[in-house]
Amino acid sequence: MKSKALAWPLLAVLATLALHGAIAIRHFPGANFQKYQLAARQYNEGKLENERLADFSPLYFHLHAALQQWLPRPERAILWLQVVLVALSAGLLLHLLRGHFPLWVALAGTTAFVLDRGILVYEHIMEPEILILFFLLGSWLLCSRGKGRWHYLLGGFFFALALLCRLNFLLFIVLVPWQIRMLRKERAEWIRTSAVFLLFPLLALGFLGLRNHKILGSVSFLSMNPGTVFFEGNNPNSLGQSSIYPPLVYDLADEFPGHPDPQHMLYRLVARGDSNSELDIQGVNRYWSGKAVNFISDHPWHFLKQLATKANFFFHNFRRHDLATAYWDDQKLARTRIPTVPLAVVSALALVGMLLSLRQWQRFLLAFGLLFSQMAVLLLTYVSARQRLAVYPAFIFFACAATGRIASLAKRSRRIMAAAATAGLALLLLIPSDAMREEEHQWKQFRLSQDLYRSALQHRENGRWASAAMSARMALAAAPWLGDSLRPADLSFAPQGFQGGALAIHETLKDPDFSTRFDRGCLALAAGELDKAHSIFFGLADQRRRFKRDYDQSSQPGFYLAKIALKKSDPATALDLLAKARRSAPGDPEVLALSYVLTGKSEFKDRIARYFGGLDRDFFIGRAYLEMGDARRALPHLSRLGKALPFYRRGQVYLAAALAGSGQEEKGVSTFLAALERRRDPVFLEKEILQAFRQWRDLRPANARSRFFHGQVLRQYGHYAAALAEQLEALELSPGHPLIKREIGHLQDIISASALK
Repeated sequence: MKSKALAWPLLAVLATLALHGAIAIRHFPGANFQKYQLAARQYNEGKLENERLADFSPLYFHLHAALQQWLPRPERAILWLQVVLVALSAGLLLHLLRGHFPLWVALAGTTAFVLDRGILVYEHIMEPEILILFFLLGSWLLCSRGKGRWHYLLGGFFFALALLCRLNFLLFIVLVPWQIRMLRKERAEWIRTSAVFLLFPLLALGFLGLRNHKILGSVSFLSMNPGTVFFEGNNPNSLGQSSIYPPLVYDLADEFPGHPDPQHMLYRLVARGDSNSELDIQGVNRYWSGKAVNFISDHPWHFLKQLATKANFFFHNFRRHDLATAYWDDQKLARTRIPTVPLAVVSALALVGMLLSLRQWQRFLLAFGLLFSQMAVLLLTYVSARQRLAVYPAFIFFACAATGRIASLAKRSRRIMAAAATAGLALLLLIPSDAMREEEHQWKQFRLSQDLYRSALQHRENGRWASAAMSARMALAAAPWLGDSLRPADLSFAPQGFQGGALAIHETLKDPDFSTRFDRGCLALAAGELDKAHSIFFGLADQRRRFKRDYDQSSQPGFYLAKIALKKSDPATALDLLAKARRSAPGDPEVLALSYVLTGKSEFKDRIARYFGGLDRDFFIGRAYLEMGDARRALPHLSRLGKALPFYRRGQVYLAAALAGSGQEEKGVSTFLAALERRRDPVFLEKEILQAFRQWRDLRPANARSRFFHGQVLRQYGHYAAALAEQLEALELSPGHPLIKREIGHLQDIISASALK
């Protein structure tokens, strides 16, 4: 009987291995997400800072580190390990389901598991979710059987391995003894069996405590920075969908290439710079979780609405990926003919199954516990397809419960009504919200923009100046929210200008959706087409569309209408629009910064610091003052930012503009030139920077050095003829100077190539 009972699970393992193995060979031959591989390599080479160990899943990280020392191609071994674990999970799931439901229901549930696109995507991503899924499923199966202590011992071992990956499911350590108590009425037997289960989990927690003591200097069982994760799902820019960083943490990542998952490191850097204190890791987590708590306590109703949004997202068909690799792998799978089962169908059945199983909650305690413990964690932080994956077997379990109950209804009419109600719920879980559509828009347009930007750099490298300028305009048209990041140096955008040319390209797009119209409004505003921008944003505001621009730009059409009103010299209307935007998004840093600049009320300034930190406050307020043409008031804010983060290139460029606009032209020029030494590209703030160099030149018109650098910056912003004239003047003042002669030759080559096109 035992061999017969295991025949179906074994068949499920082999079938899954064959199917998923074929998919891996054909569609995902190599691992292309390098976070753990890079960190493990640096660790083995002794180049990884000790505190960075707290940023990674302990077991998964050390698995990578060990395999890199043992195998020539460790990433291939881990990829195939994950494929094998998914196949074994299919067998475990079928065995689990067979213990509760008829064979046909169990087979249907296992098939849904095997053909889930989330599983297919993440078994090829180098993150610990597949290991967690397998360990939890194994522990659940063993502990639900309850036939002997060895089941609980092995179940505890599997659960301990899950804890060493991530602590999300720590509640399970209470649920299993609770279930044992319900099954075993004798107190002594309950204590002995519970102790057997708890042996390995407690050892795992002890190991984490000792490891963290070595890393942090104090005993702690936590890992992977729960305070920053809490912030990512509860800050003013977050809608509860995936990790939304503080704007500076996101922006600073460009300054640290070659660092695995640098945001963890940048959280510490920004918190320490803002607090002017060498906070330990626990202090950094308290710093960021405190920011989120500040926002929640100030706006509890907003928090409750976000909880409802997250709950919907937890069961919704939409897969919000927090990794670019996962998103594009998902898109690749969508283009194949591989059949998949929509999550909406499984979710709808699972919701029905949970309702129908409430009277049997004791029997299904572990299933309820796994599902709701992870849901609680994600409601407190954020929901993503990756984080949801580990409890997908619990979705399947309750979906099977609903399927079995509906099929067993005696009357055909009741079966039809129940099936129709479930189908209606599934349909609701299929319909995407505005925020979900925005998510798709951003992923696709960001990638298009980056491809076009790289193309512009390649064209420039090959001397195809006109093609480079066209690619750069197209890159901006694809993702206007990246405006400060998409203009390569040395390209001319005459006569329309960079933003104007991008707007002209964007206007060739037919039948734009609401996200594309929002982008067009931003381009029109940047290009000075105020009436066009007003018409677009007014229409979007009237439609009450909900936008999701995360840390990149304000998501409020009213904010842009306020900026338009200011440009039309109507501050009263601007203030009214900003007040409405604050009601809609009470912590939007751009809205708060402009509100402060216009009113001088410290409450707006203080809120940015209270919700994001003092450095973000200084950046947003400094930039808002610059946009209003008030460099003197921008300077104190940007100076503090520059002192705390001297390596932040974008901040240094803004500081240069503020210095020059405040009468400190020479210091502004030197600050800008120092920023260019970090990276040649991109260039931005054209008006402010050119004015700074022109004023500096005018202070010493007979100085070859000032003319030389003025000519250089003119060339960097694409003003070739003016740059050449300036360099010729510099050469007259310093005849034969090799740098000036080389710059003149370079400009003449660019002008000749541009004329040829």
